[in-house]
Amino acid sequence: MSPFWCLLIDLALLWFFFGEWLLGRLLPARLRRSRALRQAEKGLEARLRRNRDLLSPGELHQAEEYLAGLSRLRRKGDAQGQERALKEMRSGEPLPFLPSPSALGSNFETLLVSVAVAFGLRCLLLQPFKIPTGSMQPTLFGIHPVALADSEMPDGRLEALFDYANYSRRYFRLEAPADGALDLAGIHSLPSRPLFPQSALPFRAKDGRLLPLPVPATVTDTQRLIPSLRNPNPPETGFFPNPFAYRKGETLFQGAMESGDHLFVNRLSLCLRNPARGDIMVFSTEDLSYQGRSLAGFFYVKRLVGLPGDTLKIQDRVLMVRPQGEKEFLPLDGTYSRPFGRIQSRQGGYAGHAALDGAAFLAREGEEYTVPQEMYFLMGDNTDNSLDCRFFGPVSRRRLVGRPCLVWWPFSPRFGFRFDAR
Repeated sequence: MSPFWCLLIDLALLWFFFGEWLLGRLLPARLRRSRALRQAEKGLEARLRRNRDLLSPGELHQAEEYLAGLSRLRRKGDAQGQERALKEMRSGEPLPFLPSPSALGSNFETLLVSVAVAFGLRCLLLQPFKIPTGSMQPTLFGIHPVALADSEMPDGRLEALFDYANYSRRYFRLEAPADGALDLAGIHSLPSRPLFPQSALPFRAKDGRLLPLPVPATVTDTQRLIPSLRNPNPPETGFFPNPFAYRKGETLFQGAMESGDHLFVNRLSLCLRNPARGDIMVFSTEDLSYQGRSLAGFFYVKRLVGLPGDTLKIQDRVLMVRPQGEKEFLPLDGTYSRPFGRIQSRQGGYAGHAALDGAAFLAREGEEYTVPQEMYFLMGDNTDNSLDCRFFGPVSRRRLVGRPCLVWWPFSPRFGFRFDAR
């Protein structure tokens, strides 16, 4: 997304959170008085609605007359009268028979309602979800490093802050502090602020010193940086028969660490229609395991490729399916749907479907697997680097959470993307 649209979204969010506060300080005195009176009217109207059944006819008439007078005064534009009314309301209670809720009680009620609404939406309709890995790239991105040239690095802190708020970029540059090589086995976390993790990438100097290089990422995400740290021209003599060796002052990496795509998952969608072949689906990893160990993370996101009764196989990096009751295999490619067409295009980062050694299912090309009844088979779009049903087996219907419907952050080319099976 262009910086112009990002700036518009940023301004809209700032107005949403701080617009009332800004208006109260930037408007002319006449408009500030009018707004203050209108807010007082709303507060009194709310209290009157809440306590109407407890008031006597005389008190009810007095309250209605007072509100009508405030309304006339606000519309009339009498500056002195408006000031007197506001001063009267600040100095005392104009309608003492209307109980005024305490600030603490009002805030607690607002908080309670907000939490209830948020939990209701999360449980019944939309659940937030973050893509942690690159198994769905380039359809969806997990946390990943991006190498940048000097001209693409920010000129100052303001630009870096803008890029983090909109594109989730945390810039950094790694430079060899001495002649030596990276000690990749020693990556460890560093004390850091909440939401801003840091890790140490150890660099062992030629004289044996261990010099930590800070990386703005967790240990797991720093390990994803390792392929980008290979030196294309490593020193060839002495200490350096090593692709991760550098001479002092050489740049190991320059760029940014970008957060994974943040999604809203439509939980209600599974109540309206059954899962379809080609849907991107979020599912629970509860009770799933690989090589005797529970899967990392509570939820995974993959593409549904096999329905109950389907027979699957991979041939020449093309996923083939024979639906239940059919005799012939059909290729899941562009003739079937656009998403599978993109995967089979071998362009833009897509590489087809891979059969991987070590997988429990579809480990070799031509090997067939039939999905059991009431089970579903899901694979990542980046099948060369995806822990999916090929390794831990199919998942049951009850584990399916819903379909992603919106990428809400960062403001990348995938922002707002709608995920369809077709």
